[in-house]
Amino acid sequence: MLSDDLFNQLKHENEQLHKELADLNYLIELREEELQEIKKATQSMAELKSRLERNLYEFEQMQQHIELNQRKREGAERIVVSMEDEMIASIKIEQSYYQIKEAYNSNKVILEVLQENLKELTDLHHEVAILKSKNTELESSLEIALLENSFLKEDVKKQNSKI
Repeated sequence: MLSDDLFNQLKHENEQLHKELADLNYLIELREEELQEIKKATQSMAELKSRLERNLYEFEQMQQHIELNQRKREGAERIVVSMEDEMIASIKIEQSYYQIKEAYNSNKVILEVLQENLKELTDLHHEVAILKSKNTELESSLEIALLENSFLKEDVKKQNSKI
């Protein structure tokens, strides 16, 4: 009776350990999926950074173009027309400036989110390491329990053979 109860208890504990192991594996899979999402967000940020650099380059090119136009217009007879062109160019530059500023602010927010995600990822990595450690500990405990179970079975057989 006692050995059956012990056996059933060990069997139940073994099943519990397997369930916990399955839960831990599921958590690890979830963490890995989150890591992939963070990697995608990082790639998106790199693309936005490239776009911002390209916009800044275009902005510099526009400035150089405007300076060239200003030098060509100096001394020209159509001062009024050249002033209107300069105003239109300034508006475009201002629009570009606000677009770049908006992109910069957007990238800044994305960077902050990515930094938070990186912190979470670091925390998750630490948690995964702890879970792996616990998993190893549980596997070790399971092996010990199985060995003890085996020894108990042998003792029961010896006891039964004595009877």
